[in-house]
Amino acid sequence: MTVKQKTIAIHGLFWTAYFLYSWLAYASILNESCSEIVGDPYEAEFFTALICVPITAAAVYFTINFLIEKYLLARKHRSFYVGLALGLIGFVLLDRVLIYTLIYPTYYPYIPAQFPLLFLPKLITLAVDQFTIVGAAVMIYFANKWNQQRQVNQQLQLAKREAELELLQSQVQPHFIFNTLNNIYALSLKNSPQTPDMIYRLSSLLDYMLYDSKSGRVSLRSELDYINNYLNLQQIRYGTQLSLTLNADPAVYDFVIAPLLLLPFVENCFKHGVCQQLANNWIEIDLALKDDTLRIRIRNSKDADDEPTTGKGGIGLQNVRSRLAILYKDQHRLVITNEPTVFTIDLTIALSALMCDTVPETLVYA
Repeated sequence: MTVKQKTIAIHGLFWTAYFLYSWLAYASILNESCSEIVGDPYEAEFFTALICVPITAAAVYFTINFLIEKYLLARKHRSFYVGLALGLIGFVLLDRVLIYTLIYPTYYPYIPAQFPLLFLPKLITLAVDQFTIVGAAVMIYFANKWNQQRQVNQQLQLAKREAELELLQSQVQPHFIFNTLNNIYALSLKNSPQTPDMIYRLSSLLDYMLYDSKSGRVSLRSELDYINNYLNLQQIRYGTQLSLTLNADPAVYDFVIAPLLLLPFVENCFKHGVCQQLANNWIEIDLALKDDTLRIRIRNSKDADDEPTTGKGGIGLQNVRSRLAILYKDQHRLVITNEPTVFTIDLTIALSALMCDTVPETLVYA
């Protein structure tokens, strides 16, 4: 069923229910109190409802589809209020004339004899009854408009969020490729036999970035395998000058994380730590579960005068800060400690944000 068909069905059910109410409710009251005056109240009220309900429906759709849509929403307030007043008078008079001339002579002949056509109290009663329904319909209309606008705003926010993440991830990939190709180039100048292996490992890493990381989340096992491959690639370059340690609690494999989120931290270890030292380089990466959070701790050796929090363009750590703020707002804590010879990153993320059903599937990074 299309949206239009569903809307028509809902409106049809409403007016059918209103017709039955207008007919049976008033007929039952007359049957109990005025059966000796009205010969057949159910027949009389059936034809009365047959006239009044379509007029009320016309008043509703005239108010919403014409006055509100054409004038009120267009900020033509004077035209709207003039039209509303004329509509109120016109529909009430139409209702009164048709009932007075078609229903009263047959079922209530005593009424025309006692009350004139333009009997003010009756006109006021008709106006109140008719525009109570109009007012309720207008409230429903604006509630529906508000809900539609809220959904549009949510979609716009999601689109903005996706665009921001797409931009940030697009910055990660060329930044990483640039650094790795520089490493391969340096080895190729030395005719190093390790060059082919590095090219192969780079190919594997690119496969992960181009395909596996397309989704808005990946398993922590996959992400750690990716980081481990990256570390092995770097180990080929530095050899025995670099000591690498990667420890992960097996329980962390049950969770998911945004892809390539940890790469800037690991890259930072090399760019501002290891590559600045001639010997005794080390990097330690630990992942563990603690107090309903995932704790990621990354430490690396560094020179005392190095400033690892700044880099060309500020892409690395600034990038990951931005992604964390978007993906895990109020659900993470990032502490960066720059000591004279050790640089430490402590990242904690609430486990509730790392469950398999917490990241929207629509968050893809194309």
